[in-house]
Amino acid sequence: MYNKLLLSLALFSAMGITGCQKDDVDPPPPVDNPPALQFLVKSMEFDIGTVAHVRYNPDSTIHDIFYNNQSAAGQLDFTWSGKQALALSYDGSLYRDTFVYVNGRLTSLTNGWKRGTSPTSYKLDYAYNSNGSLAELNYYQTNEAGTKLIYSTTYAYHSNGDLASITSTQKSNQYKIKLTIDSWSADCEINPWLFIGPGPNEWYTLYNYPLLSTFKKLPGKITKTVQQAGQAAETEQITVNTYTITNKRLDKTATALSYPKHPNLDQSHSVIYKY
Repeated sequence: MYNKLLLSLALFSAMGITGCQKDDVDPPPPVDNPPALQFLVKSMEFDIGTVAHVRYNPDSTIHDIFYNNQSAAGQLDFTWSGKQALALSYDGSLYRDTFVYVNGRLTSLTNGWKRGTSPTSYKLDYAYNSNGSLAELNYYQTNEAGTKLIYSTTYAYHSNGDLASITSTQKSNQYKIKLTIDSWSADCEINPWLFIGPGPNEWYTLYNYPLLSTFKKLPGKITKTVQQAGQAAETEQITVNTYTITNKRLDKTATALSYPKHPNLDQSHSVIYKY
């Protein structure tokens, strides 16, 4: 039932939609005190036929996002303490993401059952540089056999503070995935929580709150390379995002995905934002 809705959420990530600040000279704000938003997205219209309607609490935090298309509907619910998101989940799912903060900074995310103790779960642990930028992300899975580190991810930055690349290494076989940010959009404002869904997805290393909340602009071209242990790296996917931005308000995203070795998989998508 939720397949198309999950596809819509995955497209948020594939389209390079990120959190932005309005002033380039200001340092990243504390996680528990994000800047007030000038623009509140009312709905997002996907070219695959899905419309996402956004409802807000009185303090402009997101109450829920309702996804609807001709074949299915579902709602993403948020739980807050002040400006800190504590949990989010789909209304029809047994699982939810819960967040832990230390000194106002998000340090871990755990995905498990909404009620009771889940026999299987995953956890993301975040570590930061001294300037507040994201340094490392470790992905753990827990089951009856115990807890195991699956992927370890490191972040590299340019001298101006822009994200340069993300490198993830699978611990079992040293398989590597690298995302290189080749270009950026103009400055814009967006609420990062609009584009973060529960559960793992292939873009979790880029589209997570600790990273999105510090971005001042949107990734344009993203090159994904993969590397087996002992072999040369290969380009697997190239994502090119084109944005329509009006006075720092994001109005439209158009994304082209290309696969050099499998051009038959090439595709394009777009999203229109209403305020």
